[in-house]
Amino acid sequence: MIETKLKAKIGLFLIISHFAIVILIVLLYLLNGFLFHEMTTAIALIIPMFSIYSTAIIKYFVANRNEETVNSYNSKKVTMEYTFITFLIPSLFVFFLIMLTILKSLNVGFSSFEQYKTMLALCETAFGAYIGIILSSLF
Repeated sequence: MIETKLKAKIGLFLIISHFAIVILIVLLYLLNGFLFHEMTTAIALIIPMFSIYSTAIIKYFVANRNEETVNSYNSKKVTMEYTFITFLIPSLFVFFLIMLTILKSLNVGFSSFEQYKTMLALCETAFGAYIGIILSSLF
């Protein structure tokens, strides 16, 4: 795959995932899966996790808004392994966040909201470490 196409695909995936998880939390709140303070706390923990990366991605898209710029900027091919890892790790984290959020809203697997917050914080730390390596190499 060409690096500029990989950047576009992974960037859009992360931005869409960012907003989808926030929307999921609000929807689960509306379905009585979260109390109001739980919803706002969950969103307050999740938004910073994605916002740093989303900002870098959006900045890249704005800087490379012309097709000529994108096509001439960096047309190097990336390896299949790099492409796989670039999609696998963010996908696993997004899936994990969605799973944690749904389980908490159903009151399954967590005996308190504090346990859910702890898992979000651990996920945020791991997300930052792994995604930081991948995205810093791209953006």
